[in-house]
Amino acid sequence: MTQINPQDFLIKLNKNLNTLQEREAQYGGDVPLDLLNQIDDHKTAIALTEQVIAGELSEAEWREGLKRIHSEFVGERPQRFLKPLWSGIEQQSQQVGGVNLSDIEGEVSGEGDIDASVKAGGDVVGGDKKITYNQQGQPVETQYNVAGDLIINYPAPPAPTVTEADTPIADEPIPDNPYRGLFAFRPEHAHLFFGRESFTQKLVRATESRPFVTVLGASGSGKSSIVFAGLVPALLNQSSEPWLFTTFRPGDDPFLGLASALVPLYETVLSKTEQMVVTRKLSTSLQEGDLPLSDVLNSIDQTHPDHRLLIIADQFEELYTLCRDADCRQQFLNVLLTTIQSKIQNRPDPSG
Repeated sequence: MTQINPQDFLIKLNKNLNTLQEREAQYGGDVPLDLLNQIDDHKTAIALTEQVIAGELSEAEWREGLKRIHSEFVGERPQRFLKPLWSGIEQQSQQVGGVNLSDIEGEVSGEGDIDASVKAGGDVVGGDKKITYNQQGQPVETQYNVAGDLIINYPAPPAPTVTEADTPIADEPIPDNPYRGLFAFRPEHAHLFFGRESFTQKLVRATESRPFVTVLGASGSGKSSIVFAGLVPALLNQSSEPWLFTTFRPGDDPFLGLASALVPLYETVLSKTEQMVVTRKLSTSLQEGDLPLSDVLNSIDQTHPDHRLLIIADQFEELYTLCRDADCRQQFLNVLLTTIQSKIQNRPDPSG
């Protein structure tokens, strides 16, 4: 008699659920109700098992919960998973710990028309898969031994009809996936980024005419994407002036993040190791007030006299969420505001 504890049982449940969901995907939009019911039963059984593992349920409550899953829909839908599972649990209901899976061996037969078609046709068995055919040679049922102990039955998906239009052309390139999920669009994804053209142009005009521009919005609204895949390519392609870009994230040390973005722009002949040393020195000098940020920006202007510089502070909220030093946060803001104010005061008067 094989005993299995809730942790091992949870592993089997998840393996079975993964297999069921893979099979569900093969049906497209016409998924058998029996298969959907089995997926729902697995999810409920997984939730109960996670609760007993976490100590939120006693084993008696766990068994009772599984029993309700089994009995609630008996007579309304086949219980090809929970019915044999529950027979194993009932046999050890007086025992402490573990689920008896001794009765979940072998196949779980189908019902009604499936039984009739099995008798009328023949079986083809190979490895852990069994396909039953009717007299017309059509598959009527597929059984999979998905975890070594359980066999789950459901109708075989209809064979797809392949047309000439569906046949892939060997030399036809696979197009890029335009969806980035939770990742932001970057400049190299500009050809996939669309729908924000109007806002992009407003951002371009603001960046060309102001020393400081903020992009505000809710988390996940696309702030980084509009800057990197909208603004940056637009400035490169549309602006009458050449632009120089650098970006940083404040992280837990905003001065180091800023210095890392600036040093490569004026120390262009240093090795990577030498740049790291200079970056540390610049970070300390900026934080302690020994070197104004405006002096560093002037040095970059001298190195790139024909370019305008755009410094992009991405994920600026990290200054508050990751930097735990309140004094460092305030000093960093002071440095930025002082530099911006200096740029505003030194701007040429547009009236002449």
